[in-house]
Amino acid sequence: MTKLSAYALAILMLTALIFPCAPALSGSEPAQTREEAVSSLLEACDRLSAMKEACLGKVTKGEPGEPFNSARLIVKTEGEPDTLGALGFAEGTNGRWVIQYASPDEAEAAAERFACDPLVKYAVPDTEYRVYFSASGAAAGRPGGYNSWGYGEEHVGMAALAERLLAKYGSESAMPEVIVAVCDSGVNVNHEFLSGRTVPGYDFVNNDADPSDGFGHGTFCAGVVADGTLSNVRIMPLKCISDEGYFSTGDVVNAIEYAYLNGCAAANLSLIEYNPYVEELYEEAVNAAADAGMVCCVASGNWSGNASDFVPGKIERSFTVAAHYPDHTMWPLSNVGAAVDITAPGVDIMSTLNTGGFDVQSGTSFAAPHAAACCAMIKAYDPGLGPDAIVALLKANAVDEGYSGGGAGRLCVGSLFSEDPLPVLLGDVNGDGVVDSADALLTLRYAMGIVGEASLIVEAADIDGDGAVTSADALMILRRALGADVK
Repeated sequence: MTKLSAYALAILMLTALIFPCAPALSGSEPAQTREEAVSSLLEACDRLSAMKEACLGKVTKGEPGEPFNSARLIVKTEGEPDTLGALGFAEGTNGRWVIQYASPDEAEAAAERFACDPLVKYAVPDTEYRVYFSASGAAAGRPGGYNSWGYGEEHVGMAALAERLLAKYGSESAMPEVIVAVCDSGVNVNHEFLSGRTVPGYDFVNNDADPSDGFGHGTFCAGVVADGTLSNVRIMPLKCISDEGYFSTGDVVNAIEYAYLNGCAAANLSLIEYNPYVEELYEEAVNAAADAGMVCCVASGNWSGNASDFVPGKIERSFTVAAHYPDHTMWPLSNVGAAVDITAPGVDIMSTLNTGGFDVQSGTSFAAPHAAACCAMIKAYDPGLGPDAIVALLKANAVDEGYSGGGAGRLCVGSLFSEDPLPVLLGDVNGDGVVDSADALLTLRYAMGIVGEASLIVEAADIDGDGAVTSADALMILRRALGADVK
């Protein structure tokens, strides 16, 4: 080593310790704008919570599933809506208001009046539904491999995609973080299987920052996502289903908005509504999510019916998932039809319980998180892919099993990216399989013109991706060698 290069490396190392590199911002939206949007949403949730509290004991509700059962309307209008006869109202986001009436009949009559107002885009019921889920906790997690048979080599083939991810990045710690929102009943973040796999979420049922799961459905779905993904994929628990299994349209829409505003790559929505009134509202939410970079993975439903009768699965840009057996035949209870995009493993799926331990369950609710896991892993492999491109890729690689109404066919990612050239490990400029100070020095020497292009792998040296190899790349490589985060 020459005195000049040794001196330069010493300065480089000192600079790295004194002036750490600023982390790159994720997404194209300015961070402050996103923070303001999230703050606005949470302020709207505060107003809604206060309005509901003020109206307690004054509302006669209908049966679960009846469109106007909550006696609330979600109204999108220019300016303030006409609240004549309402018990209370709260301003939401994106021009939406929530208005509470005393009875379902009064809410329905108000919706009919709003339909005649040219300033109103829509006035739809904030319907309340119930999800059914029960688990015994009798099963034990498998000691090795995947808990869900569905990720196996003869099924989704997730191990092959994971191997390509590891080959591309060198380690899980070097992979970009990808977040999957589980919009459900919350998540038991203290479950051993989910340890270290979650990020802070929100509870839209109780309007607080504690999305604990007292029902179990959300923890089960989260376990399926975690099971099929590497540790760079994190789960954001967004509670929109109560501990008794009830959810409302408005809470689900707020959860979707919160997810995409916080940069989630995918959202799992293992819930559906039989409600023709709210299609436009869900279309608005799903399209906004897709435009922001998030795939909405939606269960098709378990009524042996037509998935096109249910939202949000019928929305064109939803990624709607039906369920199949281990032998790849369609599960007979799964909703099918033109709205279905793909089928995924959904029968006898083992996953996590909110009470601890594991159990086996069946349903399209547990097929959808298999798809969400695949979306997240693809996003990690190629961060430049948008949600529509990810969905198109999965549909193009689906296996045709001859399903009737099963969309493109069976979910399978085993062959994805197998045609790609051997990936370059960023920072490993000498090609020895590790990133260390020798790589930083070699990059610096190249940047100073001391060595030529034949001495290093240029693609690995350009770690900041700006098309040129400079001392800034050398600094970033040194920081990676020292174990510092380099995005």
